Amino acid sequence: MNIKRKTFSILFSCLLGSFLFLTTISAAPNYGTIAQYVANLIQNNHYSKTDFEDEVSEKFLDTYIKFLDSNKLYFNQKDIDSFQRKYKTTLDDYVFEGSIKPATDIYKLYVSRVTDRVKKIEETLNSKEFKFDSDRTVEKRRKESAWAADAKASDQLWENILEGQLLEEELRLKRQRDRAKELGKKLEDILGEDGKESPKEKILKRYTRFMETLDENDEEEACNFFLSTLSQVYDPHSEYFSQSELENFRVGMQNKLVGIGALLGMDDGAAKIQGLVVGGPADRGGQLQIGDRIVGVSQGKDKEMVDILFMKLNRIVDMIRGEKNTTVILKVIPADAADDAETELISIVRDEVKLKDKAANAELIEINDAENVKQRIGWINLYAFYADMERGTVSCSGDVKRLLERLKKENIEALVIDLRGNGGGSLEEAIRLTGLFIDGGPVVQAKNGKGRITNKKSKVPTAAYDGPMIVLTDRSSASASEIFAAALQDYGRAVIVGDKSTFGKGTVQTVMPVKQYMPAIF
Repeated sequence: MNIKRKTFSILFSCLLGSFLFLTTISAAPNYGTIAQYVANLIQNNHYSKTDFEDEVSEKFLDTYIKFLDSNKLYFNQKDIDSFQRKYKTTLDDYVFEGSIKPATDIYKLYVSRVTDRVKKIEETLNSKEFKFDSDRTVEKRRKESAWAADAKASDQLWENILEGQLLEEELRLKRQRDRAKELGKKLEDILGEDGKESPKEKILKRYTRFMETLDENDEEEACNFFLSTLSQVYDPHSEYFSQSELENFRVGMQNKLVGIGALLGMDDGAAKIQGLVVGGPADRGGQLQIGDRIVGVSQGKDKEMVDILFMKLNRIVDMIRGEKNTTVILKVIPADAADDAETELISIVRDEVKLKDKAANAELIEINDAENVKQRIGWINLYAFYADMERGTVSCSGDVKRLLERLKKENIEALVIDLRGNGGGSLEEAIRLTGLFIDGGPVVQAKNGKGRITNKKSKVPTAAYDGPMIVLTDRSSASASEIFAAALQDYGRAVIVGDKSTFGKGTVQTVMPVKQYMPAIF
């Protein structure tokens, strides 16, 4: 089977490699100067070598606007036209002059539009009775829709949205009434604290919370939004990290996680499940699925179910985390729900997401072959190419080597390396891991933006295991997984088994600390 990959010579997107970060500082930073340095780093170091000029400026502006208002609910077409007149071809000039005025101007107008809209929502909810008897259609996902033409069109759009959201709440209430009747209980007993607010009160509370969340953002967060957008204009895998985001990245690379073992991202105000740590509490429970959206969190039975729509993600994470062996109850809209009125309650007992839950692990499988002869097969599961970025005390290659030594003592006849669901990680770990199965030699080529090709080699002269082996992959096996599997395939060391193709990511990311390039500011 052939592994799908863009090119065996990996494209080195040496952007602030793809990950930028600010270090902790004592004096108030000049964000305009930071943006200027970041833009220069991207322009000069990204593989594409694309100049940050008018074409990129236009794309940057469009991406930033949609980053703020992704569902096209608060800005209208007149706002967009105004932004384009001012900044379509000048955004690059502002940034290279050390100014983030466009970012702050657009962000301030966004906050103003949200504040005005929340006031109108309150007025509408307090003054209008909704009968739900129209044949109007409500667009729930407006990312591909046109902007509302003007303020009047925005008002009509929002009237439809509010009617749709109220209808969803009424449908949820009806389902709970039916459930209470089924169980022979009072509706109040089923709803608990969640039933103390009317549908209108719930909706107003969500939007008020969203407005307050925006008010909490400072200039640094507005600048982070702006720079994250700039990096992603060049390619989807490039990213700008603030200090807190960098720490989260390091935790992920070191394979040390605490909580229920779920990766969360925001989706239209809800916390969407983007991934589950294999072997973690949520994964073991089997109820929470990727794509589910969390809309409420309770700290246990008989505790208040807190509506978390439009809360800041870090606050949601703090609510879900807690002491070991305590229960958190999540109110979720299932990924396959017919509509957003359908919710489920999922209880998860918090636990440490221990290193072993996501680290490489192995098992010995005994099967009989076609001639009824017992075969001993070693099976190694590898969920990520993890590594300690600073101390080097944690590495997947080191863990796999130790597992191999144990399996070899069991006299295995063959080996399976399971990379299904492995989204990649450290390039150096992919090279070291490959070196466990070949007698030294090239593993991958990295080509930087200047056209220079570097051969990345395994320097281990002798393979730790030279017997028959299979590498299992699927559509989500990406990046370092593809490098490892492709190298073993090219060396004739392994048979690749799995889906028709893997993910197909052929770029390498490098971490570039901004501080190193702008010492005068720090």
